[in-house]
Amino acid sequence: MERRITLKHTLAYGSGNMLGSGALAISGAWLMYFYTTFCGLSPVQAAAIFSVASIIDAVSNPVMGFISDNFHRTRLGRKFGRRRFFIMMGIPLMLVYPMLWVDGLGFWYYLSTYVLFELVYTSVMVPYEALASEMTRDFGARSRLTGWKAMFGKIANFAAAFIPGRFMLSMAKTLHCLSFIPVSFCSYSADCDGILV
Repeated sequence: MERRITLKHTLAYGSGNMLGSGALAISGAWLMYFYTTFCGLSPVQAAAIFSVASIIDAVSNPVMGFISDNFHRTRLGRKFGRRRFFIMMGIPLMLVYPMLWVDGLGFWYYLSTYVLFELVYTSVMVPYEALASEMTRDFGARSRLTGWKAMFGKIANFAAAFIPGRFMLSMAKTLHCLSFIPVSFCSYSADCDGILV
């Protein structure tokens, strides 16, 4: 008999996308600025980091999918499940994320930490994305799972853009300059005193 998917299961599954969407939204919106403003990287170097990581990601995603799909054949896979094992392992490994935001280091540090983050992210999110179809065979329950996942993802996207944006605006008031803040988050007068969010 198939286990019933309750609201608790649905919310727990959906909340996993706070990590999935939130981490990428913050790095997508702010990491390029951080690299070029605080880390001393040129725009070409910062773009190269994202480009190299994207190429590696294009290879690591299908490889991780293959590993996860066949993990049930191993002793660990039989004990923990082929998806859950990687999600549990990824939780402590997500401590790599703060390493992206250390300033004053060189290009190779930022390249290696971003690639490492992408690999850890892939090892968590590829099994996570496949999990809903294995939790239940019921189409309605699967739809609710993916719907809540999308809802949590939108909340994470909004928070990831809004909260750092508000933080940088408050920093700008202190520093009396807004020239570094992306236009999508504020508009300002020529003397940097008028703020409209």
